[in-house]
Amino acid sequence: ASADEAYAMDDGTLRRFLVAKKGNVDDAFVALQKFAQWRKETHPEAITEEEVKNEVATGKAYLHGFDRAQRPVVYVFAGRHSKDDRDIEEITKF
Repeated sequence: ASADEAYAMDDGTLRRFLVAKKGNVDDAFVALQKFAQWRKETHPEAITEEEVKNEVATGKAYLHGFDRAQRPVVYVFAGRHSKDDRDIEEITKF
């Protein structure tokens, strides 16, 4: 698969951005472009648990399993996030 195929957006992703931007196509497009650029720069699929071990240790998120497309389903509990005790690079990866 080419790099472009690896970062292709499915209908669900496009729909989430449209909903988040209340149907405003221009705003959704800009947000989606930023998201795609972030994915290309960050490579979230390559982040290991070791790289975010402190965030994992907080219990703020857990892997619940996989959806029908075999993508991980992760529950995140924002209330367990401490803005005072964090490594900004690690939290960005997390």
